[in-house]
Amino acid sequence: MAQQQEEWEVMKVFEQFRGKSLDDVKKYMSQFDSETDFLKTIKLTDNPVKKDRDLLNAAVAHAKKLSIPLTDGGTKRQDMSKTLGAYPSKDMNPTLGEKQSGKATPPVDGKRLKELKEKDGEIQKLHDEGKVTPPVDGKRLKELKEKDREIQQLHDEYRNLTLLMEERNGFWSQQEEKMEKLSEKNSDLEKHIKSLEEEKKHLEDRLGKEHAQSVHLDGFCRDLEKELKRQYKEKEQINKDHQRQLNEIREERDELKSRFSKLAGDKLHDNNADIADLSDPNRAMKLSEKFGQLYDDQWTDAFEEMMKNKNIKGTQKEATVFLIEMLQKAFDFCETTANNHFERLKEVVLSPFGKSDTKARVKSREERMLKDARRQIAAYDSVIDEIKKGFISTLTDPKIKEHVRITKPFLELSVEICWMMVLHEPPLYMDMSVRIGEPFDTNKYTSNTASGKTVEFLVWPPLFNGKGGGLLSKGVVSTQKIIGRK
Repeated sequence: MAQQQEEWEVMKVFEQFRGKSLDDVKKYMSQFDSETDFLKTIKLTDNPVKKDRDLLNAAVAHAKKLSIPLTDGGTKRQDMSKTLGAYPSKDMNPTLGEKQSGKATPPVDGKRLKELKEKDGEIQKLHDEGKVTPPVDGKRLKELKEKDREIQQLHDEYRNLTLLMEERNGFWSQQEEKMEKLSEKNSDLEKHIKSLEEEKKHLEDRLGKEHAQSVHLDGFCRDLEKELKRQYKEKEQINKDHQRQLNEIREERDELKSRFSKLAGDKLHDNNADIADLSDPNRAMKLSEKFGQLYDDQWTDAFEEMMKNKNIKGTQKEATVFLIEMLQKAFDFCETTANNHFERLKEVVLSPFGKSDTKARVKSREERMLKDARRQIAAYDSVIDEIKKGFISTLTDPKIKEHVRITKPFLELSVEICWMMVLHEPPLYMDMSVRIGEPFDTNKYTSNTASGKTVEFLVWPPLFNGKGGGLLSKGVVSTQKIIGRK
């Protein structure tokens, strides 16, 4: 009940100032000595619930809350505290009539504002008629407060919407700036794409031209390759023909040369061993070279194998003696085989019906022809292989089985060279006659040890062009400085 009385008092004071200008209010208030006298004129109770100054301040706050103008002519709103400037208060709320930082007051609901204006007009009409405003109904006052609360909520919503719109506007402004930048970038990209497309077109045109040129060049290269192959085949055929003709000419030349050498050799070589047939690959000097290589290479290898073989216990002298004995056996084997072979050859050639006394019937010229034929046939690989196998098969002594195994390369090459030596005309001669203690003859031998005056033993024999012929290669001996009795 006290709250309703308080609200009625505030509205009563508020209605007293509605519609008055600042000058009218000041002139009206100057008639009273105090707030109490003023309040008595508006027929309030002698003891109001609110105090005088608090009541005036409450009326001013209510006016600010409703944002209702103090005048009807659309003039600027005036703060109730300015209207009541003679009655300041430290608890007074901020002014109502001042501009709010340049911001417009949010609009209220139009329908509601119209109703309020109609009510305001009714109140003003009653005031002008001098009628006393009856006390405000509590239910009506509660409805007004709820309406005021709704209006305030609408104001708050409006302010929130305004802030949201400002944020949205700022957001959209930023988006528009971004869109402008993107648009500019897009424009630049379109220009760049256009430039790339033009460049692509230019490159495609250029590639097409180059492809056409490449196709033309490929065709030209294929034609050129065919022509080169044709010319190469022609040249190759010409070279083959020339080579064939050249080989025929060489064969004819060699044949003529061989026949000429044969005729000349027959005349010169008859009973003259010092004159060599230069067309013979197995002439004396060539055989002498092979004989020297046999000592330098195969003999040295065989000697080293015997020295490091644990199954063969012997001195260097014993190894040397074994190798020189094997060389002598190979020579003797070849000499015997050659003589037997020549005798059988004469029987086959000169006696169609079997054995006969062919020696009386063979003259020197025919014998020489048979020997030359034998030498040519004896140089065949198949014949030489038979000679090697035949010689190795004769070395059956168990005591020298290991020696033969490790020195087989030396033995095979020795019998091959000896075979050609005994077939030479005249047969080459190995001098094995040197004896221990003989003076060292530097004309026929070289020493493989420290220089001495006498022969200790024979290492390698000297070779002569026939027995009693010229020296072809020196022999090798081991020498000693002192020999004899002490």
